[in-house]
Amino acid sequence: ENIVARNRADIVSIGRGALADPDFARKALEGRSQEIRRCTACYIGCARVETTGTRCSLNFELGRFRSEYEIGPSPRSKKVLIVGGGVAGMEAARVSALRGHQVHLYERGPALGGRVSSMASVIPRVNTRDLRLCVSWLKRQLDSLKIPIRLETEVTHHLAMQEQPDVVVLAAGSVGRLPQAPGIDKDLIMTIDDYLIHRRNTGDRVVVVGGQNGSEVALSLARQKKQVTIVEERRAIALAPYLLTRRFVLLRYIQEAGISVLTGTRLKEISDQGVVVVDAQGNETAVEADTVLMALDRRPDDAMAETLKGQIAEIYKVGDCDRPLHTLHAFHSANRVARLI
Repeated sequence: ENIVARNRADIVSIGRGALADPDFARKALEGRSQEIRRCTACYIGCARVETTGTRCSLNFELGRFRSEYEIGPSPRSKKVLIVGGGVAGMEAARVSALRGHQVHLYERGPALGGRVSSMASVIPRVNTRDLRLCVSWLKRQLDSLKIPIRLETEVTHHLAMQEQPDVVVLAAGSVGRLPQAPGIDKDLIMTIDDYLIHRRNTGDRVVVVGGQNGSEVALSLARQKKQVTIVEERRAIALAPYLLTRRFVLLRYIQEAGISVLTGTRLKEISDQGVVVVDAQGNETAVEADTVLMALDRRPDDAMAETLKGQIAEIYKVGDCDRPLHTLHAFHSANRVARLI
C-alpha cells in the first residue's frame, strides 16, 4: 500500500501471499486487510510442488478440487469441545463453526497460539517471527465467529463430562522428553521449553542435546556469545520436518557461529562439570558445560484420548497431539477433521 501510495510502482505482484490467501488483492482493495491470511514464510507446503502439487501450510483449500475444499454445512449441528488453543485447535474451531457446530475452545495457558506463539516464533536472534501471523489471523476469525474461549482452564475428565460434548477434538500439542541418563536431575539441566517459554538464562558454556529440534536454539545461544556444543545421535543435524528448506542456510549459520557439532554421538551421563558423551566407535569425551539444554524429539500430549475412550462418541487428535511435525500438519489435520464432524 505504501509503494502504491507513493507512486513507486504501477503494478504490485503478490507471490506466495496469494497462495496463502487467493483473495489477498480483493481484500486489500476493499479495505479488509485485517482479513488477509498472510504468508508466514514457512516454506513447507509450497516447497514441495514437484512431489505433492502446490500446497500451503495455512490454506488447506489450495490445489484441491471444489468438492474437497468447499466448506458445507453439517447435516446435524453438534457440540464440539476443542482441547487446546494452538493453531491446530484454533483451525479446528474455525472450520467446525463455519459448518454450523456449537464450538467451545479451552486452553490451559494464558493465551492462544500454542507452541507457534510461545516457542517457534520467539527464538532470540533467529528470525522466525513471521510465524505468528497465522495466530493473529486465527484469533480474528474466532472473534468474528463468536466462539466461546476459556483460557487458563485445564480440561479434565470431569470437565469434559460436565460439558457433555458430542465431539472432542484433542489439540493439546506435544511435550518434550528427557533422556534416561545418570545425572538427569542435576541443576544445570534445562529444557528447550525452559529457554523459550520461561526465558531462563543459561551459563556461558552450553551443551544442546538434540541437534534436530535444538539446532535453531543452538544458533540463538551462539549469537549471544555463548560457547555452544550440539550433541546428536544421528549422523546429521537440522533434519526436523519444519526445517525442510531452511536447513541449508541454518547449517551455514551454525558453521559461521563456530558451534561445535558432535554427530553420531550419544549422551552417557551428566555431571556437575558438564556431560560425558560416547561416539559411534565407543570413545568417551567429557564436555564442560554450565548448562545442558535438552531439545530431543517431542511426543504427543494425548493422554486425554485414553481417558475419554468409550465415553465420547467422536474423539479426534490434530496437530502435534496427533504427530509433532510442522504448521502444515497442524492446519491440514485440523481442517480435515473439522470437515468430517
